[in-house]
Amino acid sequence: MKGGLVVVVATGAVAAAPLVASTYHVLLMLPFMAYAVVLLGLNLLFGYAGLVSFGHALFIGIGAYTGAFLTTHGRVRSLEVILVCEEMLGGLVALAVAAL
Repeated sequence: MKGGLVVVVATGAVAAAPLVASTYHVLLMLPFMAYAVVLLGLNLLFGYAGLVSFGHALFIGIGAYTGAFLTTHGRVRSLEVILVCEEMLGGLVALAVAAL
């Protein structure tokens, strides 16, 4: 019960951060959250399962490079459009990898 309460309080604090923190501090949290998601996936693969997977880095790189390309060369500023494009490109690469 105590662990669940900690998770609820931490989730509430992160959700309320944009409402009470400055824009600078909120922008500092964005890479932190992205790295946290990546590291949780890596921890599941390598830590618990003992698997070394280069596919994990492949799909992270595809998403990062797609987002960077769309914002710099494509001048796309909509997060929703960027995420959909990243998912579609990641799916196409997943089809190619699955065929192997």
